[in-house]
Amino acid sequence: MIDAADEGLHLQECDPQKNWMENMCFFGFDEAADAGFLIHVKHRPNEDIVEFRFGAKIGGQSCSYGVVHPINGTLAYPEFQLACWEPDRLWTITGQGQGWPIEAVGGVMGLPASRAAPLAFSIDLEWSATIPSVHWGVIHDESTSAPGGAHYDQGGRFTGTIRIGDAEARVDALAYRDHSWGPRNFMQMKCVRYMAFVSADMRTYYDGLLMDHGDRQTGFSYTVEDGVGRRGPTPHYEVLEGEDWDNAYRKIAYTVDGRRYVATTIWNLMLPLVPERYLSNVAMVRMDLPDGGTGFGIVERGRLFGDDDLNRWQSAARAPAA
Repeated sequence: MIDAADEGLHLQECDPQKNWMENMCFFGFDEAADAGFLIHVKHRPNEDIVEFRFGAKIGGQSCSYGVVHPINGTLAYPEFQLACWEPDRLWTITGQGQGWPIEAVGGVMGLPASRAAPLAFSIDLEWSATIPSVHWGVIHDESTSAPGGAHYDQGGRFTGTIRIGDAEARVDALAYRDHSWGPRNFMQMKCVRYMAFVSADMRTYYDGLLMDHGDRQTGFSYTVEDGVGRRGPTPHYEVLEGEDWDNAYRKIAYTVDGRRYVATTIWNLMLPLVPERYLSNVAMVRMDLPDGGTGFGIVERGRLFGDDDLNRWQSAARAPAA
């Protein structure tokens, strides 16, 4: 069970000899409102900095924002404020600033731009859950994978308001979050595929992971139904529409113990982690479940990238397209 100590920061556990970080990520998408968001907070205590990345969408208007601050030991900074009111159940997320359309900054989310941005944005959201978090420590051997340390995630709902420029959306839909802390060794991976969803009735939550290390693959699947967790085999993964590449998923399926889950993309995002040269492609997806039910989730495709990619993205951030 996740408690107040888990939900807080763990910067005192930092190992100065390793690439140690603490991450929190919240996101959701309301298809009826055609609006969604993603906020990613990364603490790097060895560098004494915290990175905020934000992306939002309302209809055809998108917004990206990124900023780096010295660590103050809390989750409250000028642009964003995160607060846990009930462990494993209730958070609030607020924020405001000036961002660029994602398309204007190279199609990636959250790299700090060097020019004044034209789009005012704000979020005022409540994130709640009725299903417990899944702690990866009970799922697989952390020593064989990149995450390391502690990692848990959870399906839930988000409600509130998202604003971008003159557009405003009231949202009330399914959502997701994760929290992790510990060392990261992305260079040991060739490619990562991660899947997670929460069912519309918020009684079922699923995690699945495939990691290609070059010389071997590792993975797991884990399902929580009515509060009871069950470990399963490594999922079988297939692309049904689109391509198995950056920002290119349209529809994928994964099969576990003969049960086939189909994920259809709602919104694609790309988040580059610069020091690690790791690109996280996150597709927010609508789920069709084997029992005829539906849900919301993510399909992530992670890969390492080189200097050419980085130079292109950083050039776009330095001189965003008008």
